Amino acid sequence: MTTLLALSLYLQYDSGVSGNNSMLLMILVALVAAALLVQAGVMIGMAVGAAKAQKKIFAIVEDLERAIKPVLASSHQLISSSQEFLDDVKPKVKVISSNLVETSNIVRERAASIGQAVNEITERSLEQAVRVDGMVTGSLNSVERVAASLERGIMMPVKQIQGVLNGLRVGFDVLMRKERSTHSAADSRHEDMFI
Repeated sequence: MTTLLALSLYLQYDSGVSGNNSMLLMILVALVAAALLVQAGVMIGMAVGAAKAQKKIFAIVEDLERAIKPVLASSHQLISSSQEFLDDVKPKVKVISSNLVETSNIVRERAASIGQAVNEITERSLEQAVRVDGMVTGSLNSVERVAASLERGIMMPVKQIQGVLNGLRVGFDVLMRKERSTHSAADSRHEDMFI
């Protein structure tokens, strides 16, 4: 926006206002005005959003104050009545807390051993998965090689037999043509004799 304003000022003071410069100057001024309007719209939008957020925050704070006031009043009464109870329960809580410390230590030890067992099982499972994958891949490769070998082993002799049969058929065709041509020549000679 500043660049457009500077360009318009330059064109205005450069060599006076001519027809082309005047049109360009008007376009630049219009662009600056549009940019200012867009900027004003964005600022108004931000102000409206901030006002809405402020209202929501104030409403939440008021709800919290209304909810906390009865709780605070009842907690003061509870604190005064519970002081006597705490004096009576204090030794029992000490015993319970020491038991909890021991129990938590035992649970931690067991959790650590379970974690190690899970890690070992996971590692073994991954190793087995890699082995199975290798075995399946090897088996598929072997099956593929066997299929290719069978194809070569069966198709080559079949093609050779087919070639031999084609050769025999052609040979028989040639022989049959020679016999026919010999018979037809002999038949025509025999006919000449009987006429």
